[in-house]
Amino acid sequence: MRRSWSRAWRWVDGATIHATARVHPSARLAPGVVVEARARVGAGVVLGPGAVVGSSVSVGAGTSVGPHTSLQHCSIGGGCTLHAGVRIGADGFGFVPGTPAGAEQSRESQRLERSVGSVLEGDVLPVKKPQRRRVVVGRDVEVGAGSCIDRGSWRDTSIGAHTKMDNLVQVCETALDPSLTEPFFPQRSTNTGCPVPGRPQRRHRCRLPAVR
Repeated sequence: MRRSWSRAWRWVDGATIHATARVHPSARLAPGVVVEARARVGAGVVLGPGAVVGSSVSVGAGTSVGPHTSLQHCSIGGGCTLHAGVRIGADGFGFVPGTPAGAEQSRESQRLERSVGSVLEGDVLPVKKPQRRRVVVGRDVEVGAGSCIDRGSWRDTSIGAHTKMDNLVQVCETALDPSLTEPFFPQRSTNTGCPVPGRPQRRHRCRLPAVR
C-alpha cells in the first residue's frame, strides 16, 4: 500500500484522506476518492472512483457508494447502496422575495442580490434562503443513479430505513414534510415536494406490496 503524507492530507492508493478523518481499515477506497475533514467511514464501506465524502459526513458500515457520488452535510446509515452520480446534502432551491430594485437595502441584502444577477428596474429580486440543516439517511436505503436529496433550510431532510429510490429522483428541501420516516418507493423522475407555480405541493408515495 503506497502512502504519502502532508500536514493536513494523506494519500492512500490514489485516495485523498484528511488527517482528521476516520476511515475503518476494512473500508475500500478507489482511486480519486476524497474524504474531507472530520468525516467518518465505517467498516466494510466501499467508495467508488471519484466519490467525495464531505466534511463531518458519516457513512455507516457496509454501505456502497458509487462512482462520482458526493455526500455533504449528511449522515448515511449502514447497509445503504448509493449508485453512480448521487448527490446528497447540496443546497435546495430556496429563495425568498427580496426588496424592489432601487430601494434602500442592507449590505448583506445587496450582496445576496448581486449574486443572483442584474434585473430590470422595479423587479423584485430573489434572495437565497440559507440552507443550514442536514440530510439523515436511515439504514438499508438504496438511491438510484443521478438522484438528488437536498439539505433542509429549517429542519433536517430525513429518509427512513429501507427506502428505495429509482434513478433521477429529486427530494427537495421545500417539501411540506421532508421527513420520510416510513419505507418510500419513488419511481424515476419523481420530484418530491418541489413547488410548481399555481399547484399545491404534494408528497408522492409509490408503495410496494408488503412481502409476506
